[in-house]
Amino acid sequence: MKRPAPTKTPASTIEALMWGLRCGLKVVEDQWTKERLLMCDRAAIEEIKRRLLNMAELSKGARPNWSAEAVAKVFTAWESVHNEL
Repeated sequence: MKRPAPTKTPASTIEALMWGLRCGLKVVEDQWTKERLLMCDRAAIEEIKRRLLNMAELSKGARPNWSAEAVAKVFTAWESVHNEL
């Protein structure tokens, strides 16, 4: 994967990741997810972490909060794709 130029992560990238992550941790290994994680800067991954931890409130109860352990796995995946380059 080619590292994109350092810029602020577009909101559409964050939303695409949040949409994909609705399916759970299994998508973290997908190439699609890895490419979007690579596009995320630290502020974006922090936003994603916050939203996953507060999923129940943000979805008005439609989805449960992610566990801290599951969110840590998403962060580890983000670090991994950035360290591969």
